[in-house]
Amino acid sequence: MAKVSNLKIALQGSSGSTVYASWDFKDPTPSSGSSSGGSGGGGSVTVGSWVRVKSGSTWYNGAGIPSFVYNYKWRVLEINGDRAVINESDSGGFRIMSPIRVGNLQPA
Repeated sequence: MAKVSNLKIALQGSSGSTVYASWDFKDPTPSSGSSSGGSGGGGSVTVGSWVRVKSGSTWYNGAGIPSFVYNYKWRVLEINGDRAVINESDSGGFRIMSPIRVGNLQPA
């Protein structure tokens, strides 16, 4: 069974009432995405690759992205059509499980 730990909820931006959540997620049987895996560093966004979020992007649902997200590289967990899910940061400090358009990502 999957386990969630280190749940953090914070305001998104300095004003307003929009919040975001981050957490650590441990799945004993990881699922595969619809794209092939990769080790990152290549020229395309694939499952398993490391990416950066392009400046000015929004999440898949149109919500604004917290500024800290732009400071890290993120591992692509899943791709389905134009929708990707990014999860762990290269620092190991964040697991955000956040959907974003593939076009808003660039290979790291």
